[in-house]
Amino acid sequence: MGQPAKRQLVLGRVVQAASQVIVNTNSTVDELRMSAQAFNMTGQMAALEQAMLKLSAKLPDSPETWYDLAGIQAVLQKTNECLVSLGQAVNLSNSRRTTNAEAADLKTMAQRDLRFAKLKMMPGYVKMIAP
Repeated sequence: MGQPAKRQLVLGRVVQAASQVIVNTNSTVDELRMSAQAFNMTGQMAALEQAMLKLSAKLPDSPETWYDLAGIQAVLQKTNECLVSLGQAVNLSNSRRTTNAEAADLKTMAQRDLRFAKLKMMPGYVKMIAP
């Protein structure tokens, strides 16, 4: 078996294991993160969204997790879901910045993130990003 075939076999096993993590209700944060990475590497965006939904449920106070979920939803053209997730990310980021000015400003990042370009004219986005 050649190297490309071996890589495909290993990658298939990794994706299979990652898929099992998604359906397991007891998956840990680390397992979900590894699964998300596997789905991201293989371009399986729908599965990546599922991993990030579970991760955001386990880490509801993590602005970055919500931001990443919003980015995936934007790529999948799930506009309403994206606006909800991005709003959560921005709200959590703004709250964190009240006590830690050095923390990442996800509102500013969202303004520059090309994944959200199609949202810029939507009232929900404009209201969320307004100064």
